[in-house]
Amino acid sequence: KAGKPRYPLTARQPAVCMDWNEAKAYVEWLSKKTGKSYHMVSEAQREYAARGGSKGSFPFPMDEGKPYSIAKHANTYGPEDGFSYTAPAGSYSPNDFGIYDAHGNVYEWTADCETSNYNGAPTDGSAWLAGDCTWKMIRGNDWTEAPIFSRSGNRNSRQPDVRGDWLGFRVARDL
Repeated sequence: KAGKPRYPLTARQPAVCMDWNEAKAYVEWLSKKTGKSYHMVSEAQREYAARGGSKGSFPFPMDEGKPYSIAKHANTYGPEDGFSYTAPAGSYSPNDFGIYDAHGNVYEWTADCETSNYNGAPTDGSAWLAGDCTWKMIRGNDWTEAPIFSRSGNRNSRQPDVRGDWLGFRVARDL
């Protein structure tokens, strides 16, 4: 069912062009296939992992002498980062938690329902399943957007049937 991106993919490119239900089905398949429990990340898990222990908007410095440029740390629009579309996984250094590609490259589906802000969200890291569940939250930023939108807390929402070569997902394993 997944769509096709407008650029060539390699085995190291992020999985894209899958809607929310397809991403969820993949996670369920992975759990069954491996015998281990996996889940789609919640907004809280995604932001915590992206921050990598930092308190600021970005877990890395802006490129020296270039306002709002993060080409050394993330794949966003423009040629400065060396990629016209998505970057292969692991093209940039991991953050202090060892998480790769949490800024730029592709937005990521989360398990959360759409809410206009994050006030009142669960404090245990679980997905927020209140609000408008006909829309799902996405986190991160993608290769088509300005670097300033790659901040750790950037959030948007989309209807669950949306697919795009700018939208992927991240899985987490239950321990």
